[in-house]
Amino acid sequence: MSLHAMHWARQSLKTLPSEVKAPARLALMLLADYADEQHASWPSINTMALEMGCSVRSVQRAVDLLEEHGLVRVETRQAKNGRQMSNLYFWLSMACL
Repeated sequence: MSLHAMHWARQSLKTLPSEVKAPARLALMLLADYADEQHASWPSINTMALEMGCSVRSVQRAVDLLEEHGLVRVETRQAKNGRQMSNLYFWLSMACL
């Protein structure tokens, strides 16, 4: 867990418009909780859905919304055999703090 990422996420919540509802806000905090010191995280969508108590599709929509608002950049990853791995999430505005 990166304390810097958690602080940044809490500050970012204050800047989100009111139409960004709880699932996206919870996803932001969860991604920050998983962040390493390089400000990246890689929980699986299934893990996030389980921890957030919602569907995989709800997590995908929440992450898409965070990406639209410029908070995270999502990088898809594949293993050498072509199998889909968990996404890698990068924090876009960490330098502001």
